[in-house]
Amino acid sequence: HRAGRGPARARAERDLHAWRRAGWTVLHRDAADYPPSLAAIAAPPPVLFVEGRLPDTLQREAGRADAVAVVGTRAASPWALAFAGRLAERLAAAGLTVVSGLALGVDAAAHHGALAADPALDAAFDPARTVAVLGSGLDRVHPRQHLRLARRIVVDGALISEQPPGTDAYPGSFPRRNRIIAGLARGVVIIEAPRRSGVEHTLTFALEQGRDVWVVPQRPDSEVGRAAYRRIRDGAAPLADAGDVLDAYRPDRTRRTPGAVADVASRASSAGGSDGSEASASPSLAEALLDRLRRDGDNDLDALLPDGVPPARALAVLARLERGGLVRRAAGGRFAAVPESPR
Repeated sequence: HRAGRGPARARAERDLHAWRRAGWTVLHRDAADYPPSLAAIAAPPPVLFVEGRLPDTLQREAGRADAVAVVGTRAASPWALAFAGRLAERLAAAGLTVVSGLALGVDAAAHHGALAADPALDAAFDPARTVAVLGSGLDRVHPRQHLRLARRIVVDGALISEQPPGTDAYPGSFPRRNRIIAGLARGVVIIEAPRRSGVEHTLTFALEQGRDVWVVPQRPDSEVGRAAYRRIRDGAAPLADAGDVLDAYRPDRTRRTPGAVADVASRASSAGGSDGSEASASPSLAEALLDRLRRDGDNDLDALLPDGVPPARALAVLARLERGGLVRRAAGGRFAAVPESPR
């Protein structure tokens, strides 16, 4: 009745003001920036709490978000952790947002990998590199040992939860979280997970929501290998590396071939700094560094540095060329050109 609604409304308004003062965004399902892919699932969260920046990559039409969920077991092998990190870094560098659940194991490795990406080489813009979906309120990060990781994610991405602030994680909150992970993404990659694990919830939601599903094959004589085999047999696509996802979602991406060298070098040079000098603005700096390395062999920075170019500028360009597979670090702090592959 009306008397009852009055105090409840006042409490809700006080809570909303407090949440906003804390830096959290509160999105209801009809909000313009509520992710369309999530709004289209069977049971979308009526409210989303967001800390950080929701990326534009999530604003595509339903089921077409430029985002990939990377999930797996908490008790991941060292190989799976390394694979998750490399995969997420490559996807984020190509402009895709990596979505995961901030859990121990594969989730954390995926977030770390995405945060390590340098989108300047492949992406025409710098998206939010990773989004973590929590099973708790934004102020009750779970697990607590990932509090520092969560703070890093807020800088280059976002934390999302349907749980109000002040809510601790509970067993039933994780399947609910997993439907959001699948709902935000265009596709889901399962790296390593036994048959009976929380990943099964994510897989089920992904299939129900019509998402692409990739599974990384494993040794067939292991539990996770048999689980991977069954998922592939049931219709998931096998995944060898990030190229499988990028062929589907980024078919026009820059490739590391001789024909792409000029484009990569141009991006590296233009993204390497902004000190206003002619050398900083010139797209030929990366090409000049590459030409010198190819002509003279490996060299240190002093020998490579063109006249009038600040050392920090040249180092930034070399770092981007290194990420692009065109330059490698040599012994003694020197740099060397990577031999060109034959066409």
